Amino acid sequence: MNVLKRTPIYAILYGFDYDDLPVVGTFYEFFRRFWPAVDKNLKPMKQPKRKSKPKKAKKGEKAPTATPGRVNRLVTWMMRHANKKTALPTDPLFDFFQSQILAVLANLG
Repeated sequence: MNVLKRTPIYAILYGFDYDDLPVVGTFYEFFRRFWPAVDKNLKPMKQPKRKSKPKKAKKGEKAPTATPGRVNRLVTWMMRHANKKTALPTDPLFDFFQSQILAVLANLG
């Protein structure tokens, strides 16, 4: 609730007057509808460790690439997955932002 009082943009986005804020549970319920993810932490607990340090270049020379073929692998992966759309927990929030804020502002010029 302290964040809502310090940052009035949240109350405005939720559609409430800054002076007349409802109880905190209302905001949690409202936000839960925009973030339907089951897991709170979407990032895996353990991060992969770096395999080894890249080799340093000699004076006046360009350093060798640490990951040869990275661009090729990225392009290959993108070509396979470009048309596949996966649903993300943020999709409802972005849809709301686009339809209720950006579209209105675009219509106003």
